[in-house]
Amino acid sequence: GTFAARHCLPAAAAAAFLLAAPLGAADSVATLMLRAVNGRSLAEAGAVLAAMTVAWSLGSWWQSRAVTHHRIGALVLLGTTMVAVGLVAAATALVHLPLAISYAGWTVAGIGMGIAFPSIPLSVMNVAAEGEEASELSATLLMDTLGWAMGAGFGGAVIALAETVGAELRVGIGGSFGIGLLAALMLLAIARRLPEPGQARVDSAT
Repeated sequence: GTFAARHCLPAAAAAAFLLAAPLGAADSVATLMLRAVNGRSLAEAGAVLAAMTVAWSLGSWWQSRAVTHHRIGALVLLGTTMVAVGLVAAATALVHLPLAISYAGWTVAGIGMGIAFPSIPLSVMNVAAEGEEASELSATLLMDTLGWAMGAGFGGAVIALAETVGAELRVGIGGSFGIGLLAALMLLAIARRLPEPGQARVDSAT
């Protein structure tokens, strides 16, 4: 189990970072976008984010039942794909398409996070040595927190850069969404490397 954990922890930590970064980058500019670009009220922007949170809970509820029937890598792929598609849809508010598309995008992204987010720590628990679960999970949880912070930080930096060069606010916000989408696409490339139930015994025996 220890051998397997050591070899899967980098992939799990990277996955946690790359999953948190998209929402960190997009969520941090959502209210700004809806207020400054679309002229919506603060209450409406808050309702959109609240709906995304509810959708996240629904995704987690479904994941808790689906994980017994599906591979963890497949769940992370599904959730990440939904996050990526949701962010693209959410960003359509920047080009003045019907806001219903953007609002639906936030909901889809929330469901995707609910599916993928709990699946990544679970992949670490599958190979954690007995009694060492907390220590082996700590790196993954740290990278999750770092992903949120870095996503929001880079998103804000892009907006500041756009302002510096005289570009419209929507350009900077679009760049923030672009950072989030890039992180999600990178996660799609490594999701299948996450360990599955029973892998610890196989790796330990080889």
